[in-house]
Amino acid sequence: MANQDLISLSTVSSTFQHPAEAVLYATIDLNHWSYHLLPVLSWCRTVGSVPRKAHCVRALRFPATFFNVSPRRTTDEIEQLIKAAFDSMINLKHLSFSEINHNFPGTVGLSTLADCRFRLSSLTGDTPRLHGARMESFLSAQPEIEYWSPSQNFLNSYSSTTPFPETILPRLRKAVIQDTTKLFLIGGRPIEYLLVTSTGYVENSDRLMGLKSFAETLHNFYYIHESVKDWSVAEFIACVAENAPRLVSLTVHERFHSRQITRIPRKDQDKLLDAIARLPRLETLVLSSYMDILSDSAPGSANEIMPSGTGSTSGGQESELGMLQGRRVAGTFMAACRSLVKLSFPVISERSWVTFLRCNMDDEGAIFDGFYMPDTVGWWKGHATRVRFT
Repeated sequence: MANQDLISLSTVSSTFQHPAEAVLYATIDLNHWSYHLLPVLSWCRTVGSVPRKAHCVRALRFPATFFNVSPRRTTDEIEQLIKAAFDSMINLKHLSFSEINHNFPGTVGLSTLADCRFRLSSLTGDTPRLHGARMESFLSAQPEIEYWSPSQNFLNSYSSTTPFPETILPRLRKAVIQDTTKLFLIGGRPIEYLLVTSTGYVENSDRLMGLKSFAETLHNFYYIHESVKDWSVAEFIACVAENAPRLVSLTVHERFHSRQITRIPRKDQDKLLDAIARLPRLETLVLSSYMDILSDSAPGSANEIMPSGTGSTSGGQESELGMLQGRRVAGTFMAACRSLVKLSFPVISERSWVTFLRCNMDDEGAIFDGFYMPDTVGWWKGHATRVRFT
């Protein structure tokens, strides 16, 4: 049922008013009003003055900054309206702040959230007024948070290598971190799911040492990186295995810039097999790198770069040959890692992702499962869906 239909029900029928409001107010996205303060304040006034509606809010995406401030309202008046709304949302579980623009004033600070009765299970982003010690104070008051995705600005504000105090994020299980050097902040937490993005620098073993503090609990690692020429995928996975040996799912996903994708030459595939053999519990491996399965690679760097969507063969019999050799590569991987059940990588000839499954646990052979990339980050997308920022 569309929102407009629910609004009509809530206004014309007392019988359906409360059920309709429960749906309408359960998930709220105010981010698109960043440039218009008045609609946000109007919504805040409504939930701040009508507890019935405020109690329906479970997930909220709120602007981190306002791009214009109404000259008709003082800063104190704006602060009071926003605080009243947050005070009233006692059932709020998922809070997300949109991207920060430091040229404009922040919307929410520690004073806004002080004494709020809600208990969050997920927090994404922050505001210019909620950094450093203020954010730490807020996190200390929210011990039930299980999912945390801080902004890059927040992470950049930390230069020390001291983890958060134990009172901060003690139940954290899922994290999205935009810098591997900041993993120390959440060291010692029972992290099970971790998504890390690399923004332009070449990773090395020192940057991944932060994984060691999750070695006993981490079982799903999703890594997004730039094209790297000086450090091979095999070396990266070997380092991951050293620091997080209990992984069940590993995805190494490359940002596709200028339609280029890293290609793993045959000469490096033995190193890659040795690396995944160090992950005795690994069941799913997703690599967004072309395996050189159709032709020998010329000598070059550890990871060679080639245009995506191109290859030495395409279509017909040659395409079938590519699939056959892709299946052989998958079987070789599954022989090297006895726990591996699913392997996915791009095939040049098909210009597509292919996924292979182990025939059975007693067999090292692989069977073709389909042209798709497995969803190994559903835990993150599921959260994103709840707060409507996909």
